[in-house]
Amino acid sequence: MSKYKKKNVFILGASSDIGMEVIKKFSNYQKFNLYTHAFQNSKNFEKNDKLKINKKYILDLSNLKNVKQFIRSNNKDLSKIDIFISLTGYLKKDKKNNFSDYENILKHIKINYLSNLIFLNYLLPKMEKRKFGRVLLSSSIGIKFGGSPHTISYSISKYLNEFFISPFNRYYQKNLFLNVLRIGVTNTKIHKKTPYKNMKKRLALIPTKKIAKSSEVAEYVYYYASEENKLVNKQIIDISGGEW
Repeated sequence: MSKYKKKNVFILGASSDIGMEVIKKFSNYQKFNLYTHAFQNSKNFEKNDKLKINKKYILDLSNLKNVKQFIRSNNKDLSKIDIFISLTGYLKKDKKNNFSDYENILKHIKINYLSNLIFLNYLLPKMEKRKFGRVLLSSSIGIKFGGSPHTISYSISKYLNEFFISPFNRYYQKNLFLNVLRIGVTNTKIHKKTPYKNMKKRLALIPTKKIAKSSEVAEYVYYYASEENKLVNKQIIDISGGEW
């Protein structure tokens, strides 16, 4: 492990259950400096104050002007980022089969997609100069089914992360890897607190008949976002147990 130069990691949406497991995974190694983001002061962070986090940021991603200002204000730290992981997962339930709540759709897109785009527009040129970069965005297996009647806004916003825009093509041949993890049903608080989800029906769609643990998802996040990944680039990686 000592052959690796110490890398700077920035995790967006790090206070989620999966985010905290990802922090723990990266904290196991001394070759990373960790910078993390949460939407507000997080109980998860407070409970895990022993984690090796260099700096914690609080930022509302729904205000895109503030996101741009945040980048300018923290240029000194962010300009050094080698690995960018986005686990943003804002979800506000839609009224069943209501496709006309455009404000809710737009808020989901701002938080779960456009904030990523703003960060990437800043980070990728910096990574290009250093000839190294790893980017891992997150999507959801739900988009495979067009989203549930209650999560149309969420599903649209996560689906956008799977769209590899053509201006990024210049980076793929310069040791910059950009992948998307399409995450399946996981035993997070958000699933446990969602009464309209029928988990028995979901399990019937999963060949492995298994709901993932947050720690298991973190293993995949770590691999694809670290230097250990030397071959997989510009891919949508499905970790859902084969759900169909």
